[in-house]
Amino acid sequence: MARYRHLVFHILEFLQKHQLYPDEQILKFKIELLNKTNKSLHHTEDAPQDIIIYGGRAAPLVTFLLNPNVVQELRGDKQYNLQMLKERYQTRLNVGITQHKLVPEETVTVIYSRCGEKFSVYKGSGNDSITQQFDACASWWTQGPDPAFQAELAREMAYTAARFGHVMFPENVYEPALKCAELLIDGVGKGFFSHIVSIIFFKH
Repeated sequence: MARYRHLVFHILEFLQKHQLYPDEQILKFKIELLNKTNKSLHHTEDAPQDIIIYGGRAAPLVTFLLNPNVVQELRGDKQYNLQMLKERYQTRLNVGITQHKLVPEETVTVIYSRCGEKFSVYKGSGNDSITQQFDACASWWTQGPDPAFQAELAREMAYTAARFGHVMFPENVYEPALKCAELLIDGVGKGFFSHIVSIIFFKH
């Protein structure tokens, strides 16, 4: 039975989690299990130097995140940043493209993150929280070619779109795509080429 003693720890953890026995009693049982083992623990006097270094580096961040007031402010900052992303998108890229000019700012959806066909989106119209949205037409462009070509087309399209699926502009904006477009417009696309860059990114 002694060889299976370590399995008792899982039972004790279960009992402690569900508060079926006092914590002091559970702790006593754990100590008794450890005292009856032939295993020895070495180098327990001092923590490894790497742990000390990393712990020191992480201490300010841990303290910061343990403050509930600060965490609440971070949530507000995130919503503010998402709203500014929407405004930046409207200002920087709604030039020279008819369909962009017809889209009011309040109708633009900010894509915060994606998992499969489920998106976390920010609307900002009376409700400043991030909500879930399902992309029901994510595979419409795979229905046109013949079946043998669909798999290859889906793979190439997903790779080209950075595996972000069916994020269509101008009614949606995603920060990495917007930053990439801004870099092109301010760089090689500055001036006469900015209109073409906008069409490439947000029309096709």
